[in-house]
Amino acid sequence: LAAEIGGKADILVNTAEHVRPGGVLDRRDVTSARDEMETACFGLLRLMQNFGPAMRARGADGENSAVAWVNIFSVFALCNMPGFGLTNASQAAGLSLAQSLRAELRGSGVKVVNGFIGPLEEDWRQPLPPPKVSGDAVARATLSALKEGVEQFCVGAVAEDIYARWRRDPAALERELLGEEM
Repeated sequence: LAAEIGGKADILVNTAEHVRPGGVLDRRDVTSARDEMETACFGLLRLMQNFGPAMRARGADGENSAVAWVNIFSVFALCNMPGFGLTNASQAAGLSLAQSLRAELRGSGVKVVNGFIGPLEEDWRQPLPPPKVSGDAVARATLSALKEGVEQFCVGAVAEDIYARWRRDPAALERELLGEEM
């Protein structure tokens, strides 16, 4: 696919994730963890390796330039939420790759934008309490971020809250998520 359309892509949006509940100690094998890493980390890496060079080449192509690479991550890529430990670890690995991509595309004209979302309205996150984020809200926020030219954005009350607390004090947020007294 990248060989066919990679040189024509103006904006690429990565939304890959593989959500399975459970922490590191809850699972007795690595099968689902491997699936999560395969999707959110290695899948993203393959996407970058296949689409990145063509987008970088087009980045400085004037009117026909590629514009942006957008990654949509769970806000818990920043801090691990108990109960979804391995899913969050795979998101954190994807975020690290996105930061590498930003460095490699710097100066090419292609902007790397990372969106952090709260829990989505979908089956795997049914046990989580509201508020949840709709796919439409993610799409609207992504378009808004691209128009505004920002490198990071949050979607939903949960993401905005977690992101603000993470920026203030990551260690305090980790303790809060674990339910420890401050």
